[in-house]
Amino acid sequence: MHTLRLQCQRLNLYQSASHLLEKYVKTSISACRSNLTTKSPNLDDTEQFKAAVLHPKKTNLSIETLVLPETAADGMVRVGIDYCAINNHDVRCIYEDISTVTLPFIPGSEFSGEILEIGPSCKGKFKIGDKVAVLGDKHIGGGVSHQCFVPETECIHIDPRVSQKDAATIVQGYSNALLAFTKYAPIKEGDDIIILAGPGGDGLAAIEIAHNIFKANVHVVFASKSIDGLVRDESAFKAINYNVGLTKVYNFFKNTLGSKQFKGVFDTYDSKMLHVVSDFISSNGYFLTTDTFFSPETFEAPYFKKDTGKQKKKKATIEEIEEEENIDWASRVKQVNITKYQIDDREFYEKIVNQAFDLHANEKIDPFVSQVWNMRDINKAVQFVNLKKCLGKVLIDTQRKKT
Repeated sequence: MHTLRLQCQRLNLYQSASHLLEKYVKTSISACRSNLTTKSPNLDDTEQFKAAVLHPKKTNLSIETLVLPETAADGMVRVGIDYCAINNHDVRCIYEDISTVTLPFIPGSEFSGEILEIGPSCKGKFKIGDKVAVLGDKHIGGGVSHQCFVPETECIHIDPRVSQKDAATIVQGYSNALLAFTKYAPIKEGDDIIILAGPGGDGLAAIEIAHNIFKANVHVVFASKSIDGLVRDESAFKAINYNVGLTKVYNFFKNTLGSKQFKGVFDTYDSKMLHVVSDFISSNGYFLTTDTFFSPETFEAPYFKKDTGKQKKKKATIEEIEEEENIDWASRVKQVNITKYQIDDREFYEKIVNQAFDLHANEKIDPFVSQVWNMRDINKAVQFVNLKKCLGKVLIDTQRKKT
């Protein structure tokens, strides 16, 4: 029952004009019923709102008008959403790893807005009208919508010095970078590190934190088109584009370092690149990734024979790579995920996120937004990220208050 309730509430799976969506709701809505504890006076049970929905056997999301047949369940709050980030992981859920989500699916796990309703059993940390940032499960989503039910634990108050638009760009990337470089692999001034940066802004956040805050020498492999200058403007010590090919990436680091080695690598894009740079990480160095899809059991990467510099067409498993290259880098990979601490160590979670807000308020970091789209253009926004046309954040302005 908990799983059904969470899916129904967290996914915005309400009654829709779509027969499939309607059928799903009818079969699971009974598991989502709960008594109302606190409710905004301007919220009507029959209020209509819009959301971007992905259906089975479809590649485009459709903007649908949904109705609100229920109230918040235990421990849940309803958030009116103003801005939602579209990240690389959201796009992967839609195109590459659709099996990891429940359809119909509403993407978006990093967003900002205000509390509209509070369900029973909440701990009293929030009140109606509070401005909050939400960081949820990428595989559950719900953010590209006017409203969304989320567990209370996924919300955090927005620093009053930070706008809702900026808040939607800060919580994930900057908090994960602070977590990586303070708890998992502390770095200091002058350390040589590698950051693997993809579209969606998390790579830029890691670069800013590593260089601006910790004064490290940052070398970047990035996976976006025609933005070399932007990466260097964001304090990268040296940078190369992933699209030049694995051989050139490998030789880039080989020629850059000489006899030196990097202290570690922080992957914010695609863990498949970790084995390409593994030769250049010191024996006690670290391998960090924010890739929620990473698993040693299912890992496959472009096969790359380093002694000849040639790339083969087939893919290789971790076992094949380690046997061929006599390395054990995979066993040293650690996943960095700030959401782990939302419940496990709430005080620590709030400390890290609030530190990111404070850095922004004091102009120590400056989140870069590549583009803001209206919700009706969600498919253009998803393609924009999927085609790697951005290194910064891509935001959806839901225009909730204008609808």
